[in-house]
Amino acid sequence: MKKARLFQRGTLPAAALGMVTAVLLIFASGNLFAQTETLVWSDEFDYNGQPDPDKWNIENWPPGVVNDELQAYTDRPENVQVENGHLIIEARRDHWEGNEYTSARIQSAYKGDILYGRIEAKAILPEGRGTWPAIWMLPTDWVYGDWPTCGEIDIMEHVGYDPGVVHASVHTETYNHTIGTQITATKDVPDFNTAYHVYALEWTPDEIRMYVDDVQYFTFLNEGTGFREWPFDKPFHIILNLAVGGTWGGAHGVAKNIWPQQLVVDYVKMYSYDFGPDGEPPTAPTNLAGNPSSSSITLTWDPSTDNYAVKEYEVYLVDPVSGDRSQGTTIYHEYVVGGLNPLTTYTLKVTAKDYSDNESPPASVELTTIDVVSHPIPGKVEAEEYDAQFGTQTEATTDEGGGVNIGWIDAGDWLEYVVESPAAGEFIVDYRVASQSEGGGFQLVDESGTPLSYVSTVPVTGDWQAWETISSNTISLPAGLSRLKINVTQGGWNLNWLEFRSVDPTIDNEPPSAPPNLSAVMTTTTADLSWDASGDNVAVAGYHVYQDGGYVDSISGLNYLVEGLSKRTGYTFEVSAYDAAGNESAMSRIRVRTKSR
Repeated sequence: MKKARLFQRGTLPAAALGMVTAVLLIFASGNLFAQTETLVWSDEFDYNGQPDPDKWNIENWPPGVVNDELQAYTDRPENVQVENGHLIIEARRDHWEGNEYTSARIQSAYKGDILYGRIEAKAILPEGRGTWPAIWMLPTDWVYGDWPTCGEIDIMEHVGYDPGVVHASVHTETYNHTIGTQITATKDVPDFNTAYHVYALEWTPDEIRMYVDDVQYFTFLNEGTGFREWPFDKPFHIILNLAVGGTWGGAHGVAKNIWPQQLVVDYVKMYSYDFGPDGEPPTAPTNLAGNPSSSSITLTWDPSTDNYAVKEYEVYLVDPVSGDRSQGTTIYHEYVVGGLNPLTTYTLKVTAKDYSDNESPPASVELTTIDVVSHPIPGKVEAEEYDAQFGTQTEATTDEGGGVNIGWIDAGDWLEYVVESPAAGEFIVDYRVASQSEGGGFQLVDESGTPLSYVSTVPVTGDWQAWETISSNTISLPAGLSRLKINVTQGGWNLNWLEFRSVDPTIDNEPPSAPPNLSAVMTTTTADLSWDASGDNVAVAGYHVYQDGGYVDSISGLNYLVEGLSKRTGYTFEVSAYDAAGNESAMSRIRVRTKSR
């Protein structure tokens, strides 16, 4: 399921792009600050093919997901392509797969996020009744709630039935078009469809300003009354799309004879702001906590405060020999420290920095990584049995077998699993997926980040609990342990399990026999289970014990004591055998009742 998250995460892209600096003066929080802007993210589209996957997520949507729009958004090169130094988003009336109109929508969530700065795009807009191009921004994590409480910044919108009039807007809980209080301004751009223009946003903690070709025509001030009026103190990402029709774009109908139409973008750039002088550091982060795996620790904390604004957080690993070692910086409130060893205790610190590089006192936590838990393959791995993960959550599932599934999956999330194969071989991976309306995408990579499979496309199944099984291409794995990661390229879907099927006949695919003669000796609060050994073509590795359909434990012996039961209560116990290849036998089942005294 795709929902807003409590925590934020990610890092602002490194300044490998070089530095472009300008100096301005702004009046902020009652003080005059010198403000510099530095280029931190850009795409000048100086390549050919699909938009750079390290910078953009391409969304696949059916018609009508938002605003009653008519187009299906696809990732086809017919709808989105980079060529001759430009990004081209093309809306077409091509009746593809039963959809009269197709187009594209791309966004930079978790790959290009920014909190305060200048964001600009140079573009030529489409023309014609029914076109609705937009250059706009949404929060990367909807901390304050659903739209419009989360906030929206529209840098440029244009509807084809009103040619040459571009709009800039913000939407908040207090100010939005659904209640007639939206904050909007317009500017005439007569050659919108024949010449490039730069559409820009300048965003500080106190003010949002928007421009066409550096001519300011929109201003929105922070009233200082809270997030319902100003939710713009969280990282946002940029979205580029060309809609067809919809509640606004189609208000005067859609012309049938104007297609295809193109939104052509020459570049997109993001500049961060630095402020100074300021001698007051932020407060220390609070409620620092961590979730260890065998190789990483996911840290979370509550945000710091500052007299002006917090710029970023720095994460340190405390080394008793060499001192604190920086692990990186983030503008979010979550960070994964990787490259750790199993069963090792680490001390980690987090500090906050403001725009003058004042650093807060540290928050610290001591945590111990867990032992490696591997899954034998061939075999099935429940999605929630990961070694490490980033960004997802679990929820109850109605899929066969019950239990929980992984949900709240967004682009940039990942799940990591450790699997063990008895021999080197080739496998096909089956994934049990569901998606209400958006579909999705992901790729399986090895520990070095090398892709093992093509990008897998998650189909729209019609509901978060309408499950389908999709399969990967054939992948090769070595004998022994492999650490594999599912990297999410497009969110909006759920995952219940993944299963590794061997395509190599030398790898064991034959399950053991079911444990015979399952019996139980009952007391008022315990059940002492016992059974005879199962048989297998190679060897039985152990037995799984289940109570009332839920997993209890895995053991190597032939008896198991279940404690903590209630008096005069009926229970169902099941036992299955498994081998080293992960093959599991049929269940042996017994229905018993505890004694009254």
